[in-house]
Amino acid sequence: MKLPKYLNIKNYLAYCRYLWNRRYKRSYAQTGEDLIIDSALKMSGIVTPSYLDIGTYHPIYSNNTYLFYRRGSRGVCIEPNPEMFRIIKKKRKNDVCLNVGISSTTNDSANYYVMTSKFLNTFNKEGADEAVANDKLKTRQKIEQVIKIPLVTVNSILEKYLPNGVDILSVDAEGYDISILTSLDFNRFHPKVICVETLRYDADGTLQKNSEINEFLTGQGYSLYADTCVNSIFLKNGWERLTR
Repeated sequence: MKLPKYLNIKNYLAYCRYLWNRRYKRSYAQTGEDLIIDSALKMSGIVTPSYLDIGTYHPIYSNNTYLFYRRGSRGVCIEPNPEMFRIIKKKRKNDVCLNVGISSTTNDSANYYVMTSKFLNTFNKEGADEAVANDKLKTRQKIEQVIKIPLVTVNSILEKYLPNGVDILSVDAEGYDISILTSLDFNRFHPKVICVETLRYDADGTLQKNSEINEFLTGQGYSLYADTCVNSIFLKNGWERLTR
């Protein structure tokens, strides 16, 4: 292919990326959750939603809120892992980024277990010990470090940073998802969309869906809108009918 004289390889590749992005929607989430949420919100006229991202881990990749951040939305990112928090703070400068854990009570801090594989980091001592004992990934897991991480409640975060309400609540808290959801004051705060990890490992290593989360959110006035196997996406009843 002969290129025009004014078009060098760098500009040509940039133009190809532009055409690709214009034609195909890009997802940054693990299994397309951001595009599903985006579709639901847009059909209700919400283009730049606010968000609370609990368990952000990485600011861009496998992230449920980065798509919205790129488009100008702003929110709060919660990540207890100090190493990942530094990356989040650098890449999401216009968000509120907090290096804290979420608790149902007002405890000051808790032990955070830093594992060999950082995605296995946890506040759960039993979970850390189990990761070392089982080592299903054959990565010679061990507890590298135990550090104190401050704890806050989800309600206090919403009160301080999102007092006018939040459109998207994303929760990926490695086994603490249900305790975080049950601690949320649904009488005061009504996220329009809740995206939560509902795939879990049972004691025997088999994958199971966490039906407890579905039952709880149904009782709080939410309906299951979509499921990507890893995550379930719920919409607030009444509001979600606008998307059908």
